[in-house]
Amino acid sequence: MQSVQTRGRPRQNPAIRKNQILTAAIKLFAEKGYHPADLQELANNLAIAKGTIYLYFPSKYDLFLAAVEHAVKKLALQITTEVDNVDAPDDKIQAMVRAYFSFFDHDSLLAEIMVIGRGEVLRHAEAVYIRIFRKNLQYIESIVEAGIQQGCFRTGNPKETAVIISNLLHGTMYIHVLNKRTIHSNATIEATIAFLLQGILK
Repeated sequence: MQSVQTRGRPRQNPAIRKNQILTAAIKLFAEKGYHPADLQELANNLAIAKGTIYLYFPSKYDLFLAAVEHAVKKLALQITTEVDNVDAPDDKIQAMVRAYFSFFDHDSLLAEIMVIGRGEVLRHAEAVYIRIFRKNLQYIESIVEAGIQQGCFRTGNPKETAVIISNLLHGTMYIHVLNKRTIHSNATIEATIAFLLQGILK
Protein backbone atom coordinates (compact mmCIF):
# COMPACT_ATOMS: atom_id res chain seq x y z
CA MET A 1 0.00 0.00 0.00
CA GLN A 2 1.23 3.48 -0.79
CA SER A 3 -0.33 5.11 2.26
CA VAL A 4 -2.24 4.37 5.43
CA GLN A 5 -5.41 6.08 6.61
CA THR A 6 -5.32 8.21 9.77
CA ARG A 7 -8.49 10.09 10.84
CA GLY A 8 -9.70 10.32 7.31
CA ARG A 9 -6.41 11.70 5.95
CA PRO A 10 -3.86 9.60 4.02
CA ARG A 11 -0.46 9.31 5.64
CA GLN A 12 2.57 8.65 3.48
CA ASN A 13 4.13 5.19 3.65
CA PRO A 14 7.19 5.56 5.95
CA ALA A 15 9.62 3.95 3.48
CA ILE A 16 8.43 6.22 0.68
CA ARG A 17 8.56 9.31 2.89
CA LYS A 18 12.08 8.47 4.06
CA ASN A 19 13.25 8.08 0.46
CA GLN A 20 11.61 11.40 -0.50
CA ILE A 21 13.45 13.17 2.32
CA LEU A 22 16.77 11.55 1.39
CA THR A 23 16.37 12.38 -2.31
CA ALA A 24 15.55 16.02 -1.57
CA ALA A 25 18.40 16.24 0.96
CA ILE A 26 20.92 14.97 -1.60
CA LYS A 27 19.89 17.80 -3.92
CA LEU A 28 20.09 20.39 -1.14
CA PHE A 29 23.46 19.24 0.20
CA ALA A 30 24.91 18.97 -3.33
CA GLU A 31 23.83 22.49 -4.21
CA LYS A 32 24.72 24.24 -0.94
CA GLY A 33 27.21 22.09 0.94
CA TYR A 34 26.80 20.60 4.39
CA HIS A 35 27.00 23.58 6.72
CA PRO A 36 24.89 26.09 4.72
CA ALA A 37 22.14 23.53 4.08
CA ASP A 38 19.02 24.38 6.11
CA LEU A 39 16.61 21.60 7.10
CA GLN A 40 13.78 24.13 7.29
CA GLU A 41 14.32 24.82 3.61
CA LEU A 42 14.29 21.07 3.00
CA ALA A 43 11.00 20.77 4.88
CA ASN A 44 9.52 23.66 2.89
CA ASN A 45 10.57 22.05 -0.38
CA LEU A 46 8.79 18.85 0.63
CA ALA A 47 5.77 20.68 2.10
CA ILE A 48 6.18 18.88 5.43
CA ALA A 49 6.87 19.97 8.99
CA LYS A 50 10.54 20.17 9.94
CA GLY A 51 9.84 17.75 12.78
CA THR A 52 8.86 15.10 10.24
CA ILE A 53 12.47 14.96 9.03
CA TYR A 54 13.63 14.09 12.54
CA LEU A 55 11.23 11.15 12.67
CA TYR A 56 13.41 9.49 10.02
CA PHE A 57 16.82 11.08 10.61
CA PRO A 58 17.76 12.11 14.18
CA SER A 59 19.91 15.03 13.04
CA LYS A 60 21.16 16.93 10.03
CA TYR A 61 24.42 15.05 10.42
CA ASP A 62 22.68 11.66 10.30
CA LEU A 63 20.81 12.76 7.20
CA PHE A 64 24.06 13.76 5.52
CA LEU A 65 25.71 10.45 6.45
CA ALA A 66 22.77 8.65 4.87
CA ALA A 67 23.26 10.72 1.71
CA VAL A 68 26.97 9.88 1.55
CA GLU A 69 26.32 6.19 2.11
CA HIS A 70 23.62 6.17 -0.56
CA ALA A 71 26.01 7.76 -3.07
CA VAL A 72 28.98 5.47 -2.54
CA LYS A 73 26.82 2.33 -2.39
CA LYS A 74 25.14 3.26 -5.66
CA LEU A 75 28.50 3.74 -7.36
CA ALA A 76 29.79 0.40 -6.02
CA LEU A 77 26.65 -1.38 -7.20
CA GLN A 78 26.83 0.18 -10.66
CA ILE A 79 30.46 -0.88 -11.04
CA THR A 80 29.94 -4.48 -9.93
CA THR A 81 26.80 -4.84 -12.05
CA GLU A 82 28.65 -3.79 -15.21
CA VAL A 83 31.87 -5.65 -14.47
CA ASP A 84 30.19 -8.92 -13.58
CA ASN A 85 28.56 -8.99 -17.04
CA VAL A 86 31.91 -9.64 -18.76
CA ASP A 87 34.48 -12.40 -18.29
CA ALA A 88 37.96 -11.41 -19.49
CA PRO A 89 40.02 -9.36 -16.98
CA ASP A 90 40.82 -6.63 -19.51
CA ASP A 91 37.13 -6.39 -20.42
CA LYS A 92 36.34 -6.05 -16.73
CA ILE A 93 38.74 -3.12 -16.42
CA GLN A 94 37.10 -1.45 -19.41
CA ALA A 95 33.62 -2.06 -18.01
CA MET A 96 34.67 -0.66 -14.65
CA VAL A 97 36.03 2.56 -16.15
CA ARG A 98 32.92 3.08 -18.29
CA ALA A 99 30.61 2.41 -15.34
CA TYR A 100 32.59 4.83 -13.19
CA PHE A 101 32.44 7.67 -15.70
CA SER A 102 28.79 6.96 -16.46
CA PHE A 103 27.94 7.29 -12.78
CA PHE A 104 29.59 10.68 -12.39
CA ASP A 105 28.26 11.95 -15.69
CA HIS A 106 24.64 11.02 -15.00
CA ASP A 107 24.44 11.18 -11.18
CA SER A 108 26.17 14.51 -10.70
CA LEU A 109 24.34 15.27 -7.45
CA LEU A 110 25.68 12.07 -5.90
CA ALA A 111 29.15 12.95 -7.15
CA GLU A 112 28.88 16.29 -5.35
CA ILE A 113 27.82 14.53 -2.15
CA MET A 114 30.86 12.26 -2.31
CA VAL A 115 33.20 15.21 -2.71
CA ILE A 116 31.54 17.09 0.15
CA GLY A 117 31.76 14.00 2.33
CA ARG A 118 35.54 13.97 1.96
CA GLY A 119 36.06 17.72 1.93
CA GLU A 120 33.95 18.94 4.86
CA VAL A 121 36.17 17.23 7.47
CA LEU A 122 33.24 15.13 8.61
CA ARG A 123 34.95 12.18 10.24
CA HIS A 124 32.01 9.83 10.19
CA ALA A 125 31.14 10.67 6.59
CA GLU A 126 34.69 9.95 5.56
CA ALA A 127 34.58 6.69 7.52
CA VAL A 128 31.48 5.61 5.59
CA TYR A 129 33.18 6.54 2.34
CA ILE A 130 36.39 4.69 3.19
CA ARG A 131 34.61 1.57 4.46
CA ILE A 132 32.70 1.06 1.22
CA PHE A 133 35.59 1.99 -1.06
CA ARG A 134 37.87 -0.38 0.79
CA LYS A 135 35.56 -3.13 -0.43
CA ASN A 136 35.77 -1.64 -3.91
CA LEU A 137 39.56 -1.75 -3.74
CA GLN A 138 39.40 -5.43 -2.84
CA TYR A 139 37.11 -5.96 -5.81
CA ILE A 140 39.56 -4.26 -8.21
CA GLU A 141 42.41 -6.24 -6.67
CA SER A 142 40.57 -9.50 -7.38
CA ILE A 143 40.24 -8.51 -11.05
CA VAL A 144 43.96 -7.75 -11.28
CA GLU A 145 44.86 -11.02 -9.56
CA ALA A 146 42.70 -12.97 -12.00
CA GLY A 147 44.37 -11.20 -14.92
CA ILE A 148 47.82 -12.12 -13.63
CA GLN A 149 46.84 -15.74 -13.05
CA GLN A 150 45.42 -16.00 -16.54
CA GLY A 151 48.56 -14.51 -18.08
CA CYS A 152 46.67 -11.47 -19.32
CA PHE A 153 48.24 -8.89 -17.00
CA ARG A 154 51.84 -8.33 -16.06
CA THR A 155 53.13 -9.92 -12.88
CA GLY A 156 53.11 -7.35 -10.13
CA ASN A 157 51.51 -6.33 -6.86
CA PRO A 158 47.70 -6.60 -7.31
CA LYS A 159 47.01 -4.48 -4.23
CA GLU A 160 49.22 -1.61 -5.37
CA THR A 161 47.83 -1.82 -8.88
CA ALA A 162 44.28 -1.63 -7.51
CA VAL A 163 45.19 1.47 -5.49
CA ILE A 164 46.67 3.16 -8.56
CA ILE A 165 43.58 2.41 -10.65
CA SER A 166 41.27 3.64 -7.89
CA ASN A 167 43.29 6.81 -7.30
CA LEU A 168 43.33 7.63 -11.00
CA LEU A 169 39.56 7.30 -11.28
CA HIS A 170 38.87 9.17 -8.04
CA GLY A 171 41.26 11.96 -8.96
CA THR A 172 39.53 12.37 -12.31
CA MET A 173 36.17 12.49 -10.54
CA TYR A 174 37.29 15.16 -8.06
CA ILE A 175 38.62 17.44 -10.80
CA HIS A 176 35.46 16.84 -12.81
CA VAL A 177 33.19 17.82 -9.92
CA LEU A 178 35.24 20.72 -8.57
CA ASN A 179 35.56 22.31 -12.01
CA LYS A 180 31.85 21.82 -12.77
CA ARG A 181 32.76 20.25 -16.09
CA THR A 182 30.36 18.78 -18.59
CA ILE A 183 30.09 15.04 -19.18
CA HIS A 184 33.21 13.17 -20.19
CA SER A 185 33.72 12.65 -23.91
CA ASN A 186 34.12 9.18 -25.39
CA ALA A 187 37.67 10.18 -26.26
CA THR A 188 38.47 10.87 -22.59
CA ILE A 189 36.97 7.57 -21.49
CA GLU A 190 38.80 5.59 -24.17
CA ALA A 191 42.08 7.36 -23.37
CA THR A 192 41.71 6.47 -19.70
CA ILE A 193 41.05 2.82 -20.58
CA ALA A 194 44.05 2.74 -22.93
CA PHE A 195 46.29 4.31 -20.28
CA LEU A 196 45.30 1.77 -17.65
CA LEU A 197 45.56 -1.24 -19.91
CA GLN A 198 48.95 -0.18 -21.28
CA GLY A 199 50.22 -0.26 -17.73
CA ILE A 200 49.02 -3.75 -16.86
CA LEU A 201 48.60 -5.76 -20.07
CA LYS A 202 51.40 -8.09 -21.09
